[in-house]
Amino acid sequence: MAESQALPRTVGFWGTTLFPVNGMIGAGIFALPAIMVAAGSTDATVGV
Repeated sequence: MAESQALPRTVGFWGTTLFPVNGMIGAGIFALPAIMVAAGSTDATVGV
């Protein structure tokens, strides 16, 4: 079997550009419901 070449592990322009977008989506999925529950909202999962 021939040797396989590994893919380069680099972060290009689009990867660097989308890091903040990833953070905003992650905050919306995880942080916002936790804040709503901590504030006493019973509809935390419905509101998001």
